[in-house]
Parts: sequence; C-alpha cells; structure tokens
Amino acid sequence: MEKLTWMSGVRNINDLKPYKHNPRKISKKEMQSLKKSFESTGYNAPILIDEDHTIISGHQRWEVLKELGYEQVDVRYPSRKL
Repeated sequence: MEKLTWMSGVRNINDLKPYKHNPRKISKKEMQSLKKSFESTGYNAPILIDEDHTIISGHQRWEVLKELGYEQVDVRYPSRKL
C-alpha cells in the first residue's frame, strides 16, 4: 500500500462536498459563536478533504465560511484514497 502523506492547497468552497454520514451537527448558537470568532480572528485550521473533495473534517467551518462569503479555503488532502 502506498504511504499516506498529507498536502496543503486551496480549493473553491463550492467544490467541497459534505460527507453525507457526518454525525456532527452545529446549533444556531454555536454557528453564531464560530462566525464571530472567524470575523474577529480569521480561521487558521484548514478543512480536511478526501481526493474527491468530500469533507473529512471541518464541516462546521465550511458552513460558516460559506455563510461569510468565502470563495476559496485552505485544505489538507491525502496522497491517496482513504
């Protein structure tokens, strides 16, 4: 099996797809809190995606960044299919 390595990049936010079985949900209150945090300090944690642009980690960040009007986001992605 090919060794797994992680790379960094930038992707259009609308190209990312949420994982359909993501069990985590964010409340409106938590969404507003995260939004305020991003507005005051920016965001510093990239969204993790698989090779087909499915979100592995960062669904809530993705939702907030879309709402804030971001067109591109920082991502980390694997060298092979997980």
